[in-house]
Amino acid sequence: MKKVMSVVLCLVAVMFFVSCASNSMVVMTAPCDEPAPAPPAPKVIKVTENVMFDWDSDVIRDDQQVVLDDIAGYLVEYPDTLLVIEGYASEEGATDYNLDLSSRRAESVRAGLHERGIAPASIKSVTGKGETTIFGEALKENRRVLVITVD
Repeated sequence: MKKVMSVVLCLVAVMFFVSCASNSMVVMTAPCDEPAPAPPAPKVIKVTENVMFDWDSDVIRDDQQVVLDDIAGYLVEYPDTLLVIEGYASEEGATDYNLDLSSRRAESVRAGLHERGIAPASIKSVTGKGETTIFGEALKENRRVLVITVD
């Protein structure tokens, strides 16, 4: 009778313990087949790069070539990334001229990325914004192209 009672007690003890997703014994507090909590949503990272230009120029400066190299490297690493390319100009000169200049700057950046092997499909849009946004007090701060990743 003692032996039967020991077996019953052992079985009862085992019923209160469950091995759930590991080899360790744990006190059962919830069924093991509950769904695991959802992983956190991936963070959307927006990367903005500036390609700077000289006054009245749509030629990418030598010191800005490394920025295009970095953007192209990023696109190789993350090939599903889409880019928006926006050209800007300072407030010097006529508004219409600055709009055209900013468009040419944006196109220069697109061409520079294509030269680095970036597919046209990776570029969602290329636009000139003229002098619509002022980035800083110094006029040279506004002679830029923004390259923005989008989701």
